[in-house]
Amino acid sequence: MNEIKVSIITPLYKGTDYIPGLMAMIRKNAELLPAAQKGKNVPKAKLEFILVNDSPADGSLEEEELIEINPFHKVKTKFREEVILPKIIPRDIIEQLLNHLYKERSIKEYSEWRKKIILRDIAVVETLFSTGLRISELCHLQNKYVDLKNGVLCIQGKGGKERYLQIGNNDVLSILNAYKKYFEDEIKKQGYFFVNRYGNALSEQSARSMIHKYAGEIQADINITPHMFRHSFATYLMEEDVNIRYIQKMLGHASITTTQIYTYVTTEKEKEILRTKHPRNRMNLEENFDDLVY
Repeated sequence: MNEIKVSIITPLYKGTDYIPGLMAMIRKNAELLPAAQKGKNVPKAKLEFILVNDSPADGSLEEEELIEINPFHKVKTKFREEVILPKIIPRDIIEQLLNHLYKERSIKEYSEWRKKIILRDIAVVETLFSTGLRISELCHLQNKYVDLKNGVLCIQGKGGKERYLQIGNNDVLSILNAYKKYFEDEIKKQGYFFVNRYGNALSEQSARSMIHKYAGEIQADINITPHMFRHSFATYLMEEDVNIRYIQKMLGHASITTTQIYTYVTTEKEKEILRTKHPRNRMNLEENFDDLVY
């Protein structure tokens, strides 16, 4: 006789107070199952209880791309929570950050070693913003997969999925070429394209600490993380009307559902759209509000 498994998935985001009652209900129904099946040619049922620490509205596991699809998207709940959008870095802060890095690199009083490290830092930040790479993909990028002559990166993504990314900005290409020249020996020795000050592969934590340090130096009013460059990359391309399928491919998302979070636009963007795109703004009326007499 075949056995069927009933999986009950419940989130922990509202706390754990409700779990004892839920477990009691499950046990009661589990005791009733054998009696209901007695003498009948029906499959045996096995209950499985799964706890998942994620919210259908929050979706933090999905936002950080630890899971491709949030299993609670289709779960109907009686409460409504605000949709939390991916955190992005405002354009002016990205510009301020890059300007600060380039100015640091040009300070004559700095040692050549310090300038070399700053050049590496510029290369990391420029690559994150211009490609939308996950920080794990950047740190594990092997030199053999970097073709600066043609401006192409071969990324070994999640699940061994391979994708190609173009470097579309000449200034970024120049920075990467300069970085590779200065760190040529370390890169050849390690095999990884991005290395730390000791010549080893750059770690994710080192990259996070580096970005946090520079964000503090420019007194950014937000906490900047490497993953926010990925969110910013996708969001700003979406705002420029780039087809979502192209963005999905560049981000390496297996499901278009993951990419669709970027279809949400900010309130300010909505205002801008209505100011510039709505046909009412292009109408020339013979009389306007100032001509009205009360």
